[in-house]
Amino acid sequence: MFFYLLLLFIAVPIVELMLLLRIGRVIGAPATILLVIVTGIVGAALARREGVRTLRRIHEQVGRGQVPGDAMVEAVMILMAGMMLLTPGVMTDALGLALLVRPIRRRIAASTLAHLRRRAGVWRVEGTTPRPRRRVVDATVRRVEDDGNP
Repeated sequence: MFFYLLLLFIAVPIVELMLLLRIGRVIGAPATILLVIVTGIVGAALARREGVRTLRRIHEQVGRGQVPGDAMVEAVMILMAGMMLLTPGVMTDALGLALLVRPIRRRIAASTLAHLRRRAGVWRVEGTTPRPRRRVVDATVRRVEDDGNP
């Protein structure tokens, strides 16, 4: 796992820098910087809107007594999208914006939940719930009055 994280933290900035340099050659440095700033601002607004919408959905599902599993996964994905949009670069902005598009996010969330359910080994048990054992305690009660003498 450490190797993959190390690779991610090395590869992503290198790819981002290469993309920014190539885009800068085509459209110019000021336009490239403006592109990164605009995608960050638009992405932040979209992340806020989608985050509030997902938070409402979580509250509604909890209010109905349901477990908001899919909505929680979507909320985490929106948080990840926001973090990607804060990272300067074209590739991370594209991935972040893609996660903010509801149909894409819902499809990824559904497959993520299915994968987690398979990995976690969650089984649904049908039938009645086991009844707790009852213990019978036989006791005799005797009232003792305290007269104050030790």
